[in-house]
Amino acid sequence: MAENLSSDYYRAEIAALNDEIKLLTERLSSAEESSALDKYDPFGNPTDYKGFGGDYSAVNPKIVQPGYTLPLEPGLTERTNLQRSCSIGGFSVILQFLLSQGLVMLLSSLVFWIMQKNEPGTSAVEIQNYISSSSIMPAITAIVFVFANLVSAHVGLRRAKIRRSLLLRPADFRLNDGFQYGLIGIFIWTVCSYVIQGTGYAAKALGVVISSGSDVMSLTDGKRFAIMAVYSCLLAPVTEELFFRGLLLRVFGKADQRFAVFASALFFGLIHGNIPQFILCFTMGIFLGHITLRHGSFIPAAMVHIIVNITGTVVGVINTDFPGISYAAKMTVIVLSVLGLLLLLIFRISDKLPIPTPHQKKRGFGAAGGSVTYAVSLLLLMAFTGYSLVRMNM
Repeated sequence: MAENLSSDYYRAEIAALNDEIKLLTERLSSAEESSALDKYDPFGNPTDYKGFGGDYSAVNPKIVQPGYTLPLEPGLTERTNLQRSCSIGGFSVILQFLLSQGLVMLLSSLVFWIMQKNEPGTSAVEIQNYISSSSIMPAITAIVFVFANLVSAHVGLRRAKIRRSLLLRPADFRLNDGFQYGLIGIFIWTVCSYVIQGTGYAAKALGVVISSGSDVMSLTDGKRFAIMAVYSCLLAPVTEELFFRGLLLRVFGKADQRFAVFASALFFGLIHGNIPQFILCFTMGIFLGHITLRHGSFIPAAMVHIIVNITGTVVGVINTDFPGISYAAKMTVIVLSVLGLLLLLIFRISDKLPIPTPHQKKRGFGAAGGSVTYAVSLLLLMAFTGYSLVRMNM
């Protein structure tokens, strides 16, 4: 019977067999691919904002291997790459601190020397008082801190190989979101203002001064007011958010997003060098980090930062130059704060801070703790804040 089968029959059988083999191969390949970890969500954490940390295979190349499972403790290569990322953040913080503090001292000394040469009969104390009270010091501060933020962010982003264009494209963000976030920011600012006042009274009762006082924003100061307003209401918010939420949040958030939010907020608070601003900046930094995770860009955080600083500036000017309407301004801020509180509660219902898995905890704080540069940068800013506090009470 077999002799009667034609060659066409055999070819058809072989073709069918080949098709079946191909189908089985494709199914096997598909199964292997589906068993591999998602390189943009290797921890499978449903509370994370997927993709914010980037391609995790750059940290642990093994995750793209079929059937690979992450161990609880990171391996040598993975731990080294995570510590390197934290070190980039720590190095950038140290660079920003040294540039800002060093250049302020350098430019102030240069201006002092020039004025002393041009006015030989003027005492050093008079020259120093003039520099401090005129528009010179705000101008130096604005130029130096903007420069330090931009340079440090550029160096850090380049070392971390983060594309700048990635930071400028907020996802699922509308202007209405920015307005709502701004109201939440005003609420946080208002609450922190009262906390700062209470902390100041408590410290004073113990004989401790926690702040040397901030520059009074007054329209009568002319150039000084203009420079301070432009810097605090536009330049500082944009460049600080680029540095803290654009760079630090990303390099600290390779594995543990919650750790990144609190770490970047901690540095944001400490960099200002005093207790009142630490209270505000750390608290605000948590919210700014959260919305940066939510939208994948520092732009929303910069908008909130601008709104909050404008609010603070306007309130300061009213209290100083227009005391007759200060009560109305205070009531307006309270109403806006109540709206901000309601919006914050709604926001937290739909969007919560990520809760790290045990694997992520080992790769967040655990990795940062193994980075000498990260530890040095943190200790440096803590020492700076402590030194500033001691100097105020001498």
